[in-house]
Amino acid sequence: MQVNYYQPNFCILPVGQIDWLNKTSCNLTHSPDTWVHLLKLPSEYSYDEALLLCDLGEDKWVAWVPNHGETVLDARDFYPT
Repeated sequence: MQVNYYQPNFCILPVGQIDWLNKTSCNLTHSPDTWVHLLKLPSEYSYDEALLLCDLGEDKWVAWVPNHGETVLDARDFYPT
């Protein structure tokens, strides 16, 4: 099931050091079986956390959200707990 939603035009920086000379941020890597906080809830009744199940590539992850089920998340939609 593909979920379409509005993506605001702003950048959320990851927590960590930013190399202002090279304008790059630290590389945050995610791994399966990791709980993350959601920036956007897939439904009004779902929890605000998700369990990452597998990496789909191109910053997409299959995740399980309590009270919602499986969904595909973009890496910009969550941050580590």
